[in-house]
Amino acid sequence: MAKDYEIEALAMDLKSFAAHMIGVQVAGEFWDQLDEWREHIMQLVDAQEFATKAHVDLINQELTKIAQKEAEDRAESFGLAMLALSLVTGPLISYVAGRIEHVIYPRLAPVVKERSIRIRGASKKGLWQQKVIREDHFNEVHAKVFGDLTGQVVGLGINGITKLATPDFGPTKTARAMVPMSDNMASFKRRLGEAFVAQAKLTRGAILALSGSIANNPNWGFECLEKLYKQYQGHVGPERSEKATLQNLAYQMIRQDIDRVRRQWANDWFFYGNNPPVIFEADLREAMEIEQWSLWILNDGLGMDWVKHRIAGKAGYFETKVRKYQSKTFGDRLIPEAIVRRLADFEILEARNFTQSWEKTKRKVERNNKREAEPKPRSEAERKLRDERWKKEDAELLKQRPSISIGNSLDSKQEYEALQIWAKDHPPQLSEGNLMFTKRHLLPIDEIVRSGKYRMGD
Repeated sequence: MAKDYEIEALAMDLKSFAAHMIGVQVAGEFWDQLDEWREHIMQLVDAQEFATKAHVDLINQELTKIAQKEAEDRAESFGLAMLALSLVTGPLISYVAGRIEHVIYPRLAPVVKERSIRIRGASKKGLWQQKVIREDHFNEVHAKVFGDLTGQVVGLGINGITKLATPDFGPTKTARAMVPMSDNMASFKRRLGEAFVAQAKLTRGAILALSGSIANNPNWGFECLEKLYKQYQGHVGPERSEKATLQNLAYQMIRQDIDRVRRQWANDWFFYGNNPPVIFEADLREAMEIEQWSLWILNDGLGMDWVKHRIAGKAGYFETKVRKYQSKTFGDRLIPEAIVRRLADFEILEARNFTQSWEKTKRKVERNNKREAEPKPRSEAERKLRDERWKKEDAELLKQRPSISIGNSLDSKQEYEALQIWAKDHPPQLSEGNLMFTKRHLLPIDEIVRSGKYRMGD
């Protein structure tokens, strides 16, 4: 039977055990999971920065070098980059929503806003369609995405509640408010990283506060033992059990309670409960550059029309029709061949050279090989379902990469109209609707401890 002094020592031990498990093991695991998402978001920003540079560099090569014009183009390209990035990943929607709505949209053509709204509206499975509400409800957004202990935790090691102080959102709001004030990608990336870390630290601080609340409660260990006795309906207690038995059973109960709380957090907190998508960097860069070109096409007002032109001749003046090109960037000039070739690289326009034709053929062969490797249908019904799926995939791909046929140059009204239709209506390769995350498999806290990854002071 456990003696009184052994029960007192055990109560102190249980309190220390629970505080350590939460303050070191759980807090460490939470931080690592959030850091995976931080790295993913930085990867998205890097890809967008690369795509924007490729886009801007190509346009600047074709522009007359006028300093003011270049400055205007850079500012507009940054706005398009922010918009393209916001269509792919939801954290940036909430971070820069105000800037997009009040600064970027007014500078751009209305059709650009129409496309972005339509893409977001179609994202039925989007990351933030599910989780993020309006930007001005900061605390609610933080709770759904980063995590919030709502001032108390129920039933963790004891039958009652463990109360926590309300976190101070002030510094986090300040860091977040700096993000949309960025005027270039380098500044945006730095401020975005700082704001993300600040918000992650806020929730990690709440987890550490939970650990501290347990450690500073002189009665917690005794309340933990009372819960244990009640759980075993009197069959376990100081009169019936040795200290070692009580300790083992209490440790087990505390670990089970911690895992239950972690599962609830994983269900409620987006970053903690999900793993970021795994996407190759080259695919990210390509998808983002394509979207940036489409937004540029819409905003630039690319077009061509026939206009009447008077020509002097021997018999007097006569009228003829001439092509009139329209572009905010290039004025009434023909779209440069370098840009036409870049659009052909992405199969938006038909191939312009052998390399592009070969790449298109190679991608088609790879798709066919992938389909050949699929399990064979076991019935006629399965075959019909498979064929229907392939048909939809082909139709989607044709919308994304229509290979619009043009002549020697992009110089007909029909060609420009086809390009505008693609820019406005094509489904993006990446959007918050198809940037798929995976539900996280939580390891039991026992396995995390055995890994030896997290130690006091880390």
